[in-house]
Amino acid sequence: MRTNYIYSIITKFFGNDMPKEVQLRFQHWFLQTEDSLEKEKALHKIWDGIEVKADEKTRRKYAKLNARIDLAEGNRKYFAVKRIAVVAAMFLLMLGSAWMAWNMKDMQDEESFYIVEAPLGEKSKLTLPDGTVVWLNAGSQLRYSSHFNKNNRDVTLEGEGYFEVTRQQEKEFIVYSAGCGVHVKGTVFNVKAYPEDPTMEVRLYEGSVCLSTPSVREEDGIYMEPGEKVHYNKKNKTTRKEKLLYQDDLSWKDGYYHFADNSLKEIAAELERIFNVRIKIEDDDIEKYRYHISFVNHEVLPDMLDAINNDKKLIITYNKDTIEIRKRR
Repeated sequence: MRTNYIYSIITKFFGNDMPKEVQLRFQHWFLQTEDSLEKEKALHKIWDGIEVKADEKTRRKYAKLNARIDLAEGNRKYFAVKRIAVVAAMFLLMLGSAWMAWNMKDMQDEESFYIVEAPLGEKSKLTLPDGTVVWLNAGSQLRYSSHFNKNNRDVTLEGEGYFEVTRQQEKEFIVYSAGCGVHVKGTVFNVKAYPEDPTMEVRLYEGSVCLSTPSVREEDGIYMEPGEKVHYNKKNKTTRKEKLLYQDDLSWKDGYYHFADNSLKEIAAELERIFNVRIKIEDDDIEKYRYHISFVNHEVLPDMLDAINNDKKLIITYNKDTIEIRKRR
C-alpha cells in the first residue's frame, strides 16, 4: 500500500501535475532516506519496459543520484544498463528542470545589494533605477537593494552624497545614514555623514525633506525648507537647524569647497579624502585653529594649504604622500 502511495506521488511529479512549490517539496522529500526502498520500487514501475542506450555520462549521473538517495546497501538493486540510462535521464531531466525553473524564480526574487563607491581622491556619479541622480564625494559609499523602486526607494549612505531625487508621490525616497533617515518625495539635497565625523549634516536646496533620528521618529521628525541645513550631533543626539549661507550653495560636486569656522583638524580630514593623501598635524594645539575660507577656482592642494597658512602660523612640509603640519615657533 505504501509503495502504491509513493508510486502515485512520483508519477505525478514526472507527469508535471504539481505546482512548482510542491515540486520543490517533492525534491526535498525524495532525497531523504525515509522509505528509500519504496521509492526505488516505485521507480522500477516507471522504468519497466523502457528501452534506451546508456552512455558514460548517464552512468556517472545515476551513480551520483544513488549516492544522494543513500539507499541501504543490502536493498540496493542494479538493473540493466538500458534502464539505468532511463532512470538517470528521466529523473535528472525532470528534477533538474523543475529545480532550475524554481530556483531561477528564486534568484530573480532573492534580494541582493549594489554598492557604489567613490575612492579617496575621486568623485562618482550614478543614476538609480528610478532616475534619481547621485553624486558621491571622495571616500563615500552608497548601498541599495536590487528591489529598489519596487516596494521602496531606500538607500544607505556612508560619507557624502548630493541627490537630485525623481519625484514619486506614492513612494518616498529615504537616505539612511549615521542612524538617521532623510525622507523625501522629490527634491535636491546634500547629506554629509562620514563615520569619523562627529556630526551629520543635511542641506536642502529644493523641495522638502524630513529628518528622523534614532530618538525622533519620522512622524515627529524635523521638517526642512529650501535654504536650510540641519546638524545632527552623533554623540549627544541633538539637532540644530540653520539657514544656508551663500557659500553653502557652492557644491563640492562642481569642485567648490567652503569651510565655515572649521577647525584645522576638520579641514585636514576633508583634504585627505579629496586628494587621497595623509595629513599629519604634529602639534595638538594647532588642531583647534579655526578657519573661514572658500575655494572656488578648482585649486590644487598646495594652493589650498598656502591659503590656509596665509598668516604664516604654520610650517607645512611635503614628504611623498604625507604632509606634515606643525606650529611655527
